[in-house]
Amino acid sequence: MSDDDQHRPLAGDRPIESADQDTIGRSGFASQIQDEVESAPRDEGLVIAVTGDWGSGKTSVINLALNPLEGRAGFRVVHFNPWLFSGTDQLVAHFFVELRTQLKASGNRQLRAVGANLEHYASRLEPLRFIPVVGKVSQLASFVGQIFKGPEASAERQRQKINRLLADQDELLIIVIDDIDRLQDHEIADVMRLVRLVADFPNTVYLLVFDEDRVAQAIDGDDPAKGRSYVEKIVQVSHEMPTISGEQLSQILLERINSVLEGCTYQLDQQHWSRVYLSFRRYLTTLRDVSRYCNHIRSPIRLLASEIEAADILTLEALRLFEHGFWKELPQLRNELGNVSGEANPFVSTPPPDGKQLKQLVDGAQRPELLGELVQALFPAAAQHLGGSRYSADNQSTWRHQRRVADPSVLQIYLSKQIQPSEVPTPVVERVVSVLNDADALGQELEALSSLQIGDLLGRLEDYEGNFPVDDVSPAIPLLYQLTSRLPSRGGMLDVDPSMRVTRVILRMLRGRDAATVVEIVEQASANLTSLGDRWSLMRLVGRIPESRHMLVSEAAAKRWEDELIKAILDATPEELSAEPELAALLHLAASKEPGGVRRLARTGAEHDDFLLRLISTYRHEVRSNFGRRLQLSWDRLVELVGEDLLVRRVSQLPDPSAGTDQDTLELLAQARRYAADPAVAASDLEEYRRRYPG
Repeated sequence: MSDDDQHRPLAGDRPIESADQDTIGRSGFASQIQDEVESAPRDEGLVIAVTGDWGSGKTSVINLALNPLEGRAGFRVVHFNPWLFSGTDQLVAHFFVELRTQLKASGNRQLRAVGANLEHYASRLEPLRFIPVVGKVSQLASFVGQIFKGPEASAERQRQKINRLLADQDELLIIVIDDIDRLQDHEIADVMRLVRLVADFPNTVYLLVFDEDRVAQAIDGDDPAKGRSYVEKIVQVSHEMPTISGEQLSQILLERINSVLEGCTYQLDQQHWSRVYLSFRRYLTTLRDVSRYCNHIRSPIRLLASEIEAADILTLEALRLFEHGFWKELPQLRNELGNVSGEANPFVSTPPPDGKQLKQLVDGAQRPELLGELVQALFPAAAQHLGGSRYSADNQSTWRHQRRVADPSVLQIYLSKQIQPSEVPTPVVERVVSVLNDADALGQELEALSSLQIGDLLGRLEDYEGNFPVDDVSPAIPLLYQLTSRLPSRGGMLDVDPSMRVTRVILRMLRGRDAATVVEIVEQASANLTSLGDRWSLMRLVGRIPESRHMLVSEAAAKRWEDELIKAILDATPEELSAEPELAALLHLAASKEPGGVRRLARTGAEHDDFLLRLISTYRHEVRSNFGRRLQLSWDRLVELVGEDLLVRRVSQLPDPSAGTDQDTLELLAQARRYAADPAVAASDLEEYRRRYPG
């Protein structure tokens, strides 16, 4: 693997060509092989083997050893890669064709003659005489005989002629046969028999490259020891590839990973990365493993690194390559990998995860102990199925914030290779968080999002509790309250109220700060809130109005805010109050301190159509159940507030609402008109409602 390959984003599995590309110190070993070739006896042939596992760099070493001899006077290097002809019946015949072709192009008259006579010699061979341990009868002689029609002469006479031609010329013929171990079993046996038949010509060196165990197994699958003995009768000198230290391989791997990450936007937690890397790197044992792995990670990293913790992507891609059986089951394992409690979801008709499938996959893995380590590192919630600890929902929020696949929503992004249209890209979330102190910039970011994305953003912002990068979040609070109207309306029985989704985020922005800071933020934000209802919501969120659980400020501050808000309500005009979505709640608050003032305000306001319609739409009860949803107008409370005569008269005078009025308001207005026409109906409906829905 060359330095260029290490810095190329996508590199082929190419052997190196020269010493300046050698990054792991193989040049010395290659030099020994080169010296051995140069000093080979000229009066007889020599067979040298370079052996090692697949991917250990054998071809690179051969290049380092022989490339200095290419073109040097006195040496002629001929390459034959039998793998290029694997699967053809004429594999061995192709050897002679290739040898003849390369010798013919050499420009050496005697070598051209050697090539031609080798064809004639091949046609006379009967290789079955030389096969001590082969279970399959070779058809080599008939294959060669069909292709070559040489003169009628014995094999021995042809051999003697080739000996003379090779002995009389001054070039050492070096024949390299690489990738022998990639062939089918019977093809490996044919090539090794071929070498045995033609290996002892003078001025000839055969350099064989193969995995020794693979070749021995191919020659005699029943007794590889006999196959090894057969190889030893052919090879005079054998060199086992030097072992690459784990530290060297790790250095190359890290350099290649860094080159893939270069130019990408990504998040990498060093502690998490160290844990998973020290585990998954044990899968990569050869240079070829490193090259394959780094080619695998390029596309996922560039596609997903802005959304998913880079360490998780890099680890999952290692599993895709080396534990594919587990990796392909990830979609079916989401419940077992991501359920923090180990209990069933009461709202989903799926049983609680028992971990059996996960345990079976880990136990049946190629490296069970290694896969077990990585599963628990990537998916801490799955540890409960593998003898580890359980985790809580708080951990789930942390994992989502960290972009870890331990959170099911992040894992889904990895599996689908994209975020959904309803989701907000992580870079956008981070920009929003970074400009919470800048109303203009924040407004631009929020304006660009759809209503569905707003919902996703609010959920993502909750995960930043305790990690908001800006101190002054007061500019963000008014803008967040404005999002309530952009959120999808509640539809299902279990849907969360839009306003609650907003206040959950605001609470997390304020919680954990000292009381004085909270007071300062709330007062600055309140000055920019256009709705009295939003002011009241914010005060309830942080104070004790009434009995608030979130006591983030002193009781004195909460009491002062309450008094100021009640005064603002009583001072507001009917037109201003008509714009308040929570008018009933505001009047109820003010009535706790100034009941007379509220009644006067309501009776004055009832003369205004918009104010009265807002009263009707907010003085209501709502019940959701399996049987549907019921709205009930609180007619008796309106009577108490406004007075029955005034209420009946004004409801009867209300014009039909304008186009675009929501269905809830239309339904409540219809009830009000029925009750104004016959107050006894109102009493009956309310009695029946309270009987069915007590409390």
